Amino acid sequence: MPDLVTVRAMRNFRLKHNIPLQEIAEAISKSQQWVSRIELGQASATVHNQYQMMLALQHIIFNRQRGLTQMEADFAVMKRNLLEEEPEWIRP
Repeated sequence: MPDLVTVRAMRNFRLKHNIPLQEIAEAISKSQQWVSRIELGQASATVHNQYQMMLALQHIIFNRQRGLTQMEADFAVMKRNLLEEEPEWIRP
């Protein structure tokens, strides 16, 4: 049986970074219960299961990075537009 410490480390990572069970489950098309049982050692933490969990975390990190990149771009546009026009409260 693969090392349960690895699965617990993944759970700790998930909790530290506020990744809900649902997000992991959706990333690998499994149920929240399946993910929870693996994390808690109530189901077999096979190498395949660990690999699926790692893929889910990589997928989530990628999607969050992409989302932040888009957020930064949107903010830059908004900031530029705000600075082009003088706000009413500044006008005499």
